[in-house]
Amino acid sequence: MKQASIYLVFAITVMLSNTCFSQYAIAWEDPIEVSEDGMDNNRPRITLDASGNPLVIWGKDSGKEIFFTRHDGSEFSEPEILLAPEFDIFTADWAGPEISSSGDDAFIVFKRYPENEFGAYLLKSADGGQTWSDTIRVDNIPFGDVQTRFPNVTVNEEGNPAVTLMKFIGLYEDPEYEVLTSVDGGQTFGPMVNASTDFADGEACDCCTADIINSNGKLVQLYRNNDTNIREIKATISNDWGATFNEVVNMDDTDSFSNICFSSGPDGLIAGDNLIAVYRANIPNGYRLYATEYNLISGDIEHVIVDPFVPSNISQHNAKIGGDAMHQMVVWEEYTAANANVLYSLSSTGASGFSAPSDTLNVQTLGRQVNPDVAYDDGTFHIVWQDKYSGRVAYRKGVVIEAVSVENLIDTQVIAFPNPCTTEFVLKNIQGYKQVEVTNSLGQLIFQNQITTNQITISMQQHSAGTYLVNLISNEGVSSSIKLVKSK
Repeated sequence: MKQASIYLVFAITVMLSNTCFSQYAIAWEDPIEVSEDGMDNNRPRITLDASGNPLVIWGKDSGKEIFFTRHDGSEFSEPEILLAPEFDIFTADWAGPEISSSGDDAFIVFKRYPENEFGAYLLKSADGGQTWSDTIRVDNIPFGDVQTRFPNVTVNEEGNPAVTLMKFIGLYEDPEYEVLTSVDGGQTFGPMVNASTDFADGEACDCCTADIINSNGKLVQLYRNNDTNIREIKATISNDWGATFNEVVNMDDTDSFSNICFSSGPDGLIAGDNLIAVYRANIPNGYRLYATEYNLISGDIEHVIVDPFVPSNISQHNAKIGGDAMHQMVVWEEYTAANANVLYSLSSTGASGFSAPSDTLNVQTLGRQVNPDVAYDDGTFHIVWQDKYSGRVAYRKGVVIEAVSVENLIDTQVIAFPNPCTTEFVLKNIQGYKQVEVTNSLGQLIFQNQITTNQITISMQQHSAGTYLVNLISNEGVSSSIKLVKSK
């Protein structure tokens, strides 16, 4: 397989505030392809071994197979099929195998195909993906009217997996999410424990995948609920490794209504004391991504729209999050009827940082770039996605670097006041910049002018209340941004 060559990109967008501070950026390597041919390679997933090296899986729909490759510190291995040909697995663009790890203990969960005839299974590696176990059945229930789908997995520090899956009756009646946990390294699992319908009105969204995560003794089930077509994100929390769930949190305040399925569930991260969930919502502007941060200690909660400066003809989908208490990244698919790209937003302040302008991750812009996933370790992000133009799985690595501080970009601090404003605002200390642009939350340009003085006044009299982005461009090509609020 191809080795990654270093290609550093220092396209730094700095969000200015009332005080100067340092920011972070990403130094990206070139993207590389990790699958060998262009047929039906879909929905890649990534995790890391004990050394921080990527382990990547994806489905091949034409053969109903799981493919796997691992990085050994210098290059990716040749992709291999993990199961015998007669053991068909369910894989598609919108659901399929999942992978998680803790150290060198890695687990893959999947549904055997056909879904309505077979159960959910697990593969285990205790050596960072060098070898894999035989299949282990997870959902030991009698089949017939009762069925399962959408398994996902997390692994604790002791190398024990917890699996979530949807259980339903007949033709997707009474769907609910159940959690099964292991205390013997995945050899056996305890009973199913309801982690959805016992805690909220309605039922689990029957065509939306779920996430399960753990940290510091807490196990969290994230799923999309459906209460008479209000399809919002819930979190149920266990403090005893899934034996009981004793807390439910509404992670979504959008009142997202849809009488058709989202085909999109949440993804989560526990960063220090904070649970962060990213998810797709249906709001008047269209399908948009939100991030919600819930403090597991205080109960404080904050809801943030991810990158509000998105044109109305674009939809957002398939958000994934990775990171730790220091750095967080959300990646997602952004598409129109004609095309799709993978975007990312980097934060060092949790969910609130994702409201900054985003950037495109893929270099190949032909065709549709979809289904991203992200893993993180020690200052390095690893991203995979599905390149529908080549039909292959793409991978890209990015290292967090400390960007230059605001005062080093421009000699003096830029000030925007008043902010929020009502009729006009002033930009001060803008020497060194050559142009100013203002865009609304739909990405439409409402003001543009060359900068010839150290201060400029911009009228907002004719514009409605909302959030705007003030972009400043320097002679050196450095782009800086200020988020401006018009209050009325």
